[in-house]
Amino acid sequence: MTPSELNILGLSLDILGVILLFFYEPPKKESGALLLQSAPSKSEREKKKRIKRIISTVALILLIVGFSIQIYSNLIGTDFCQNRQ
Repeated sequence: MTPSELNILGLSLDILGVILLFFYEPPKKESGALLLQSAPSKSEREKKKRIKRIISTVALILLIVGFSIQIYSNLIGTDFCQNRQ
């Protein structure tokens, strides 16, 4: 892959990670406040919290990997351009 293609791949992973974080923010701790009777049950809340934790972790990993690929593409980009001349 060329440095430009690697950079595009890194940016794509970054934007995917940001979109996932936007919709699945890391779960917040429960405050212990009284909930309305119509509120979801504790097991439903725990299930949702677990899903959010997994997806937000994947999103953060995508951001880190995408950023690393971009750095790598910039590092090899200078060598790639110098070797082509």
